[in-house]
Amino acid sequence: MESMEFEKESKRYCIRGKHVAIICAVVVVTGVAVGLGVGLIQPASDNGGANGTPKPPEPPTTSAPPPTDLGPCKASNDTSGNWKDFRLPNYIVPFHYDLHLEPDLQTDLYTGSVSIHLHLTQPSSHLWLHIRETFVTAVPTLKLVQASADRTTTTETAVGIKGCFEYKPQQYVVAEGQSQLAATGANQHYVLTLDFQGWLNGSLVGFYRTTYVDNGVIKKIAATDHEPTDARKSFPCFDEPNKKATYKISITHDGTYTALSNMPVETVEDLSNGKKKTSFVLSVKMSTYLVCFAVHQFVSVEKISNRGIPLKIWAQPQQIHTAEYAANVTKVIFDYFEEYFAMDYSIGKLDKIAIPDFGTGAMENWGLITYRETNLLYDENESSSYNKQRVASVIAHELVHQWFGNIVTMDWWDDLWLNEGFASFFEYVGVEKAEPDWGMRDIMLISDVLPVMVDDALLSSHPIIVDVSTPAEITSVFDSISYSKGASILRMLEDHLGRDTFRDGCRGVPEEIYLPECQNVRLLAGPGRRKQTTGGRNHGHMDQTDGISSAESDCLSHWSQSHPEQVPIGPQSRPHNASCSPGVQMDHPCKMAICGEQQECVSDV
Repeated sequence: MESMEFEKESKRYCIRGKHVAIICAVVVVTGVAVGLGVGLIQPASDNGGANGTPKPPEPPTTSAPPPTDLGPCKASNDTSGNWKDFRLPNYIVPFHYDLHLEPDLQTDLYTGSVSIHLHLTQPSSHLWLHIRETFVTAVPTLKLVQASADRTTTTETAVGIKGCFEYKPQQYVVAEGQSQLAATGANQHYVLTLDFQGWLNGSLVGFYRTTYVDNGVIKKIAATDHEPTDARKSFPCFDEPNKKATYKISITHDGTYTALSNMPVETVEDLSNGKKKTSFVLSVKMSTYLVCFAVHQFVSVEKISNRGIPLKIWAQPQQIHTAEYAANVTKVIFDYFEEYFAMDYSIGKLDKIAIPDFGTGAMENWGLITYRETNLLYDENESSSYNKQRVASVIAHELVHQWFGNIVTMDWWDDLWLNEGFASFFEYVGVEKAEPDWGMRDIMLISDVLPVMVDDALLSSHPIIVDVSTPAEITSVFDSISYSKGASILRMLEDHLGRDTFRDGCRGVPEEIYLPECQNVRLLAGPGRRKQTTGGRNHGHMDQTDGISSAESDCLSHWSQSHPEQVPIGPQSRPHNASCSPGVQMDHPCKMAICGEQQECVSDV
């Protein structure tokens, strides 16, 4: 009986197995059929079928980057000259660039030519300047220009060039004269000309291209980002902030594109093969990192400042409706800063452009400010209130740079806080004017002052003035110490001097230091003099505080623990092993609350 029962159960099991096999077969066949159906139907969807979403075409094939050893200027390890030094020599003084560029957005290559007018204050057998990733395509040429006494006529004499080479450890291209180059005399200067080629693809610095989708079509835009040491990637140049010069820029581009640069357009010339040549008026004197150009197919919205300056916001056509808030805020803050600094903006136009892929938050290029899209565009139906505040703050920050940074420029990157500290402080002042209900000065406490105290409490912190001697070290000082601690010190100074006195001092600075580069002590003298002339206390404490480390600033006063917001130059707390440098003595302004009232004091530490 047991066996019979087993046979019956076994038979029932075999019947179930057949059913499962049949079901699995049906599932497999159905899956294959569905897959084939999707595969056959999908192309119609990609092509914009009635029930499908159009798929953008694949981007065009781009060329490989050009080899780095092309051209006549081969890499060399020759260290017999001063080109082995990181800094450029003071006796080579450029004062003007004639720069032409021709980007090809189909191949991602561009060619160019630059003629650099320079003085030589002492004899030299070599001239050298910065270059990186681009390469010189022909042996550089040199000529000596002699102007008549009345400067009405000039004569040019060719100067022989023996050869050239690249010294890659310091990112230089070096040109050697056939004989010693004499120092330039009265009404004399040299013109060094280099033809070059570069690659638009590969990174988000220098002259690069990126893409976006417009109505299902992939389009390209080429733009620049040069701060701090990437102008040399776009074109050969003397790439240090104190080597200011004027620029005459022209760009040959596809006729369906628009070209922008720092200055207003001078002429647009139609060329063969559907190309155009856009030339721009002579620029103001500026540092290389501020040079900017863009080739694009964007559209713009425009506001006009109180003085009649056109203020344009450029963006992708499908995003231009989100540029309205930026345009409105730009006008309010622009007009306010002209009044605040009592100095007119220096150029006849101001363009702002939202780049689809942009490595930094924004860049203050003189006359052509570039932005990451999220820092310029605001959609009131989709964006958050924080994004609105961020857009206004970044706009104000970059507008401040049109005075502090572009006109008043640090001599070297160790004084970066003079650029970024001022801009970080005044962004709150500017937004306070545009959006008075936001309480931006209170927001500064939680956004800058208190967070940077945490950063400054780390043993890895550094003084706001710090020596830098490589491109990587320069990039590293773009941190919260330069931005937020610098802004916090200026907040403390404004509080000590009073808003009106501080404003009057800032008004004098751009006028007195118009265009030349400056250093920390020279700049801070402005607000201090205004305080002295009105009977106030001398600003000497500012001369002493900006170079100290956070460990030294911890020695300022014990009351910082109970009033940390009044000590932006120092940390809230330090490790027990932090020590003070001997002999440090300074006047330190503070505010103390006594019976509900604030009283000012100076603590000698």
